[in-house]
Amino acid sequence: MNDLKNFLYFGPSSGYLIMAENNHSFVLMNPFIRKVILIDTSSTFKVELSDFAYYVLLAFGKGSDEFVFVALCKSSHSLHIYQSQNFGWVTYSPKRNSWKVVDFTILHNTIYVITDQAKIGVFSLNSEYIEFLKLKSTLKVTSSSYVRLIDCDGQLLVLNIISSEILNVYKIDFSTMKCVKLETLGDIALFYAPKEKYYALSSPEKWGYRKNSVYVIDLPSKKCKVYIGDDNELPKFIIRPIYNNTQTYCPPYLLDWCFRHQLEVDLRNTMSGESPQMVRASSKTKAQEEGINSVEQNFEIKEGKGQRNKRISTKLNGYIIN
Repeated sequence: MNDLKNFLYFGPSSGYLIMAENNHSFVLMNPFIRKVILIDTSSTFKVELSDFAYYVLLAFGKGSDEFVFVALCKSSHSLHIYQSQNFGWVTYSPKRNSWKVVDFTILHNTIYVITDQAKIGVFSLNSEYIEFLKLKSTLKVTSSSYVRLIDCDGQLLVLNIISSEILNVYKIDFSTMKCVKLETLGDIALFYAPKEKYYALSSPEKWGYRKNSVYVIDLPSKKCKVYIGDDNELPKFIIRPIYNNTQTYCPPYLLDWCFRHQLEVDLRNTMSGESPQMVRASSKTKAQEEGINSVEQNFEIKEGKGQRNKRISTKLNGYIIN
């Protein structure tokens, strides 16, 4: 990875590392299949040149190389969406609104977004409009907390991070249009990476992880810590602040989680003028059926109440980028 020292890193998606070397293009590199995609932005906007400047998402067409790329700028909160079929960008600007988009995900043919006020909406690829869900219950967000949106195993999850040690998880129940608080993660593992990024994996044990757990990349200690919840409660976890940027680059360093599975998008409606439909990845992709490359990594384990801390070595079905 030393050859990438001149690139700015934004995040992973569908097995690709999303980066930039200049302010007029994104560089998408897949270390698993050794493929690079360049996306030009010069005619639309300038790329922010700082690490983790964007939240990113990459989804491919079913059975094709066509794709949709989504980038949310953290500083301006502009949402940029690129479709490879027509080489075109669509940008949603937060101007004239009292709220800002802070995260997004794909679930059941739809791009969902969440705002800084915890409003959840649907974003259309063919317009610059967001239609908000009419939920019967909403989350309370304070100036010291933030929210994130995750899709996992057909569920739309909302993370409400109250502090560095308090995490509440909610599920959107579309049958009742309510936001339901979860008492436990159940058969789900959460993954945290610096700069407030979260991922989720269902049935994690078959990939070498533990359910009802939170995996935290802790840059100050340069370790990955695992916090395991009890049967009746969520994991208790601690996220330590990064006091200066130099900690990110002190070797050996840990940056992010990168899973090999690929998100898929149905591109057929995009060309017909109808509302495009997006679908999440199936539970088992071709890459997973062929076997996932694994690496060995030491973890510091934080058990639930009444259990000792211990260290284990486990095989990962994703990569920690280093």
